[in-house]
Amino acid sequence: MKKIYFLLVALLFMGCATDPTPRVGDIIFQSPNSHESDMISKISDSPISHCGIIVKKDDGSLHVLHIADRPMVTPLGSFINHGKKNQYCIKRATNEDVEIDYKKYLRGEKDYRLVLGGDKYYEAELVYRIYQEDLGIELCEPRPFSDYNIEGFEPMLMQRSIKPNQPYVTPSDIFNSPKLKEVVNTYTDTKE
Repeated sequence: MKKIYFLLVALLFMGCATDPTPRVGDIIFQSPNSHESDMISKISDSPISHCGIIVKKDDGSLHVLHIADRPMVTPLGSFINHGKKNQYCIKRATNEDVEIDYKKYLRGEKDYRLVLGGDKYYEAELVYRIYQEDLGIELCEPRPFSDYNIEGFEPMLMQRSIKPNQPYVTPSDIFNSPKLKEVVNTYTDTKE
């Protein structure tokens, strides 16, 4: 028993435990009360339908860079309060300090056609591309739209010119990345 206790203490001191304090670069997941959020949940068969990256503003306060009707930063507490039942999950890819120049993403637009790449972003794409392009971490493999549960959404996909073979990333794809470690999870059920 003493050996197990000593091992646990040693692991904590070696930094193997994940600090539950939100940090710059952490990814926060939630499920807002919106039609689009409900659609993403149904397509991905997951309650996780929105995500953003925690950033630090010049005054030192933590905010979330995410996409609503455009790229924006929202105070961390306000972002959490916007989710259903205030439930959220924070995951981390690295214990290294990271810097994210969030201001360059605020000039972009929301991509309603859900095209991966270019100068417009949809919700999960913003997180995916920041990790891929700025931090050199590929969180997940994009999948064709046809891999998701698109039954009933075909008219919307046609209206937005979204093709079945078009690569796509959902918040739940990122949530399920083996490269992320859970920091905080207030969800009672994520089906993941």
